[in-house]
Amino acid sequence: MISSNEKKFFDLLKGITYWELILFIPTIFIFNYLPLNNWWDIIINVVIFGLSITGLFAITAFLKSLFKIK
Repeated sequence: MISSNEKKFFDLLKGITYWELILFIPTIFIFNYLPLNNWWDIIINVVIFGLSITGLFAITAFLKSLFKIK
């Protein structure tokens, strides 16, 4: 029988796996499409990636709260 702590742990692993798959797609697009000629381009790519992660987390948090209300 699985305890509540083990169930929470497995749910956490499922969530991490989903986020890894979701965040892998923007990484491929950013680092394959945009140039990496110098440090400035790399910094811009990292900032764009960070903003896309923030946006994805904000959208999913909003949708989760929207569906919990209904």
